[in-house]
Amino acid sequence: MDPRRALKAIRRVLLGEPLALSAAVLALYPMLSQARWRRGGLALYVGGWFLGRRSVEGITLGRTVFLAPWSTQTPQLLLHEFTHVRQFAAVTAFPFLYAWQSIRHGYRGNRFERDADAYAAQMIAERSLRPEVRHVVKHTATSVVTIERFIIEEERNFPDATGELSGVLYDMALAAKMIANKVRSAGLADILGSAGAENVQGEIQQKLDVISNEIIIKAFDHGGRLCAMASEEEPGIIQIPEGFRTGKYVMLFDPLDGSSNIDVNVPVGTIFSVYKKITRGPRGEMEDMLQPGRRQVAAGYIIYGSSTMLVYTTGQGAHGFTLDPSIGEFLLSHPHIRIPNAGRYLSVNDAYEQDWPDATRALMRRYRGLDGERKSLNVRYVGSLVADFHRNLLGGGVFAYPSNTKSPRGKLRLLYEANPLAFIVEQAGGLASDGRRRILDVDPTDLHQRTPLYIGSKSEVETAIEFLSTGEEPPRRRREDGQMESA
Repeated sequence: MDPRRALKAIRRVLLGEPLALSAAVLALYPMLSQARWRRGGLALYVGGWFLGRRSVEGITLGRTVFLAPWSTQTPQLLLHEFTHVRQFAAVTAFPFLYAWQSIRHGYRGNRFERDADAYAAQMIAERSLRPEVRHVVKHTATSVVTIERFIIEEERNFPDATGELSGVLYDMALAAKMIANKVRSAGLADILGSAGAENVQGEIQQKLDVISNEIIIKAFDHGGRLCAMASEEEPGIIQIPEGFRTGKYVMLFDPLDGSSNIDVNVPVGTIFSVYKKITRGPRGEMEDMLQPGRRQVAAGYIIYGSSTMLVYTTGQGAHGFTLDPSIGEFLLSHPHIRIPNAGRYLSVNDAYEQDWPDATRALMRRYRGLDGERKSLNVRYVGSLVADFHRNLLGGGVFAYPSNTKSPRGKLRLLYEANPLAFIVEQAGGLASDGRRRILDVDPTDLHQRTPLYIGSKSEVETAIEFLSTGEEPPRRRREDGQMESA
């Protein structure tokens, strides 16, 4: 063998190959040009060995970032790794401090990793505000922007995209149309009311729960884009049937949130969350499901109300599409959704007030303006998470489902409800917390883990964190005369 060719092959194994980022990505995030980018390399496998995996998706050494050949070059990943370039430059002993943090707190609890995720989220949110990046095609008299067309336009910004994630979103749009049809005809087709069984949560299943769950499973189990699924209605992982190709994503979903309200025509919804597979082998495993929310690659919800609307994000802002029944297509209706920083609405179930801790009661008094510190929020509570969240996303406000003495760990599901909606609200400029920490930073330990949830306008959720992180009411504002204001 030619020695030069052999050396080149060894170099490729050790250092990978140079990687050029797309012009579209560099136009949005010019700071990425400060790093050297390579595809492949031994460092990826060393990092994987350290974490007990075959390989990591990306690893940074000095100014050089190594990306796995199988990785998708999303802005989230690129900005995350670029943060490590900055950390290398700022801290001389960065590798040792990083290793020490990982040993003490675990990879997911490492503060350098949390800082990298926060920086990436901040940069993506800031760029979504810039008018010049709002380049999506628009409706005309003879042309409409369907969800498929919109996704294709967005996909062009990432030349290395395989289209698999886009396919997941297409399949969900199809499932949403089928469920919307069932919801519309529910009163005429004898599919209202209880199915006579309980789900894994111990709740009475509604007939539409069962039907919606089956529709989503059948829409995804043969397409070759997912390697596994998990549903709020099922006790464990839903594997792809034998004989069908598996993909590199896993999806978790709540097939019909708020279904107990369907008998009285209250809006209901579907919530979904998509992660990239991180384990070896063709099939999805529990480790693939139990990833923190910040690792989501896509999330969304569909609300079935006076109209059917699908809202989703892939980390490039939150976008809404309304189903036009005349042509059977989801059409772009709400591009680049931004939630107002200050809220108008408070959505909370007051029936549990007697079971709330004192700090939670004080927080609710603040929201209602009863302590004299602010103008009262308008209380609006439907009892369907998707409906309450959707109203607050568009109009501004906070949805609160606190822990209480009956449910000390909270009531809502972290993986099926809190994580996907947290991803969406942060992409829209809002915030989600369990009262002490960011929802997207919570490390799941169980497929059906529950959590308290405060989600909505950023300033309102920050107020919740201010009250609940210490368990004490914050000090009151001072008047101009230096005296404390009283309630």
